Amino acid sequence: MTTGYRLVELNAKNGAMIASFGEQGMVDVKVGAVTGLNNQIDLETGEIGCTQRRPCEDVVLVGSSFKEGTQPITHNNTKGMVSAFDVRTGKKLWQFNTIPKPGEFGYDTWLNDSAEINGNTGVWTQITADEELGWCTWPSEDPTSDQYGGHRPGNNLFADSLVCVDLKTGKRKWHYQWFITRCGTTICLGADSGRHQRQRARGQGCGASSKESFLYVFDRVTGEPVWPIEERPAPKGDVPGEWYSPTQPFRPSRRLTHARRLPSTS
Repeated sequence: MTTGYRLVELNAKNGAMIASFGEQGMVDVKVGAVTGLNNQIDLETGEIGCTQRRPCEDVVLVGSSFKEGTQPITHNNTKGMVSAFDVRTGKKLWQFNTIPKPGEFGYDTWLNDSAEINGNTGVWTQITADEELGWCTWPSEDPTSDQYGGHRPGNNLFADSLVCVDLKTGKRKWHYQWFITRCGTTICLGADSGRHQRQRARGQGCGASSKESFLYVFDRVTGEPVWPIEERPAPKGDVPGEWYSPTQPFRPSRRLTHARRLPSTS
């Protein structure tokens, strides 16, 4: 990947571009990146980048990243996506929109048609490929402006979600919406959920950690939590125009015990 969001294929022996890949060895991944209601971004100046790409079998997966926090000049920023390309031809196989378009699963969770006027929800951290199942999994980030949600009422799938799709088709297998995460998922081949669920969980774990130092483990086939996650009532704030979820997920077990707090350098 280049900083211009182009996918390039090179000959590993001499560094020459592979002419049969895309257009003379290059694919412009900005094609398909949109703002608003399917408005193609400018192929030169449009904002989108990549900090993560993942080859697996005959497919290469490309995530998306954007300006974060309060940096975007508008909530109607470029929308997040994960794209898949054939590693030999550069043909685009599928695109998963992390802000669903009309008619796609999850669109109705963006109330008042707010999916059409919001952006971000990128996938800039690691994408995990499960070659045994032929699936891939990733965590997504917040929509534009992170904390403030006055322009996007509703639960906003697939923001702050762990998403699993078919590697070859991009069709959703399962998802779980939870907390902000800043690391990719990991396949846990020895995950146990306890004495009564050991056989179901062994070899099926898919784990990711949150910024709150909690480790969440899911059945990598079904997406069901291996360790309990409770939805507890959450108090509402008083920010004008803000939309508040009535509950928040809570992991009712110990925090990670092997993490050490480093001395402050400030």
